[in-house]
Amino acid sequence: MKHFVSKGRRIVFLLAYFFGGTALADSSSERVWQDWEMQSRLRCPAHHVERLCEECYIDVLDKFDATLSRKMQQRVAKLADTSRVCKDEVAGFSCEMSASLAAYEKLGLMPDFIQFGCDHISCEEDSGCAIK
Repeated sequence: MKHFVSKGRRIVFLLAYFFGGTALADSSSERVWQDWEMQSRLRCPAHHVERLCEECYIDVLDKFDATLSRKMQQRVAKLADTSRVCKDEVAGFSCEMSASLAAYEKLGLMPDFIQFGCDHISCEEDSGCAIK
């Protein structure tokens, strides 16, 4: 089932890429997303952070952003601009995740976000993900 979700996320990305309208359409977003997954696998392979469900993205983003200073939260929000770039998103939170990942990378926060994921996310193949 989790493999299906991962494939589904990639299909959503490809549809967004070809039909535009979201932050996922940016090819650099795909690279940032792949980097996040790869670095998470390398840093904490037993946690399987890359299996994080799409419905869980917003929870993880909110919890990570809460660890940042108010000024940094504002900088992330301004760069991610999810209210604009994700306005046409119909379901899920992959657009918000993609836009936030790109903002984290631009602000040098990606290593912190990866460590946060390793510290707070643990996913099992059959039973989903636990977020602390």
